[in-house]
Amino acid sequence: MVEKIDLKEKIIHGEGLFPLCVYHSKRDTSHHIIQYHWHNEVEFFYLQRGNVIISVDGIPIEVQAGEAIFVNSGEIHSGYLHYSVDCEFYAIVFNLNMLSSTTIGDCQNRYINTLINKKYALPRKYSETTEWGLGVIKELKQMIDHYLTKVPGYELAITGSLYTMIYQLISHNQLICNHQEVEDVLFYKKEILKKVLHYIHRNYPTKISLADMAREINMSQYHFCRFFKSMAGKTPFAYLNECRINQAVLLLCNSDRKVMDIAFDVGFTNFSYFIKVFKRIKGCTPSKFV
Repeated sequence: MVEKIDLKEKIIHGEGLFPLCVYHSKRDTSHHIIQYHWHNEVEFFYLQRGNVIISVDGIPIEVQAGEAIFVNSGEIHSGYLHYSVDCEFYAIVFNLNMLSSTTIGDCQNRYINTLINKKYALPRKYSETTEWGLGVIKELKQMIDHYLTKVPGYELAITGSLYTMIYQLISHNQLICNHQEVEDVLFYKKEILKKVLHYIHRNYPTKISLADMAREINMSQYHFCRFFKSMAGKTPFAYLNECRINQAVLLLCNSDRKVMDIAFDVGFTNFSYFIKVFKRIKGCTPSKFV
């Protein structure tokens, strides 16, 4: 049995005094590049090669090579390949509090605190087609280089780049004002979605019906289907099947069990249907996958 998966990421990013980490990854058609998850930290996703779709709180965003995406704290996100056979990307994950100052001053109150408290948010997408986008991407590349080389004092260079990015966005009037009423509604919806996603990840090996999922968040089946698709960008059963197939992949790669046994372990009751779904999601049969 695969262990329970909590959608909230448990990884500690960086160190206590420097809570920032840069992750480098290369993926091909055999994998979703990012599984559904969320964390308290914010994140910049920079795509170096390929073409992908990043879903943030159910909204799909196409990202091409050389572009970047910002994910705010608490936002549920995932990613998959789009019109490309592989990709290479960097994820810069950090706690915004690292920019806080022990001295309460005008800069802290007017700029940093408004981002930490989500009164304002950074733009979602960045490309080199705008002056401010070009500036942000330049700083992201420098941050990646500084983190990978770790020349003494690299922490200062990275922190400086973060401040420079915020300055560029403010000077170009690109910060987004969050209206409290809209934020409250969105937060409520995200918490409901997290609850049902957690339920799916906890129970995927068993038989789960639409009624079971709807009951978990006290909705009718009709309203639940509409809610889930609007937030996750796909139907509940499409997500459930993806979850089961992803767990099957882990078992295929890390055990010598028979494919049929794995299919039943992850919640499929029909082996032929498992093969069909696996091929649709992963682009090949389980036997060819490994």
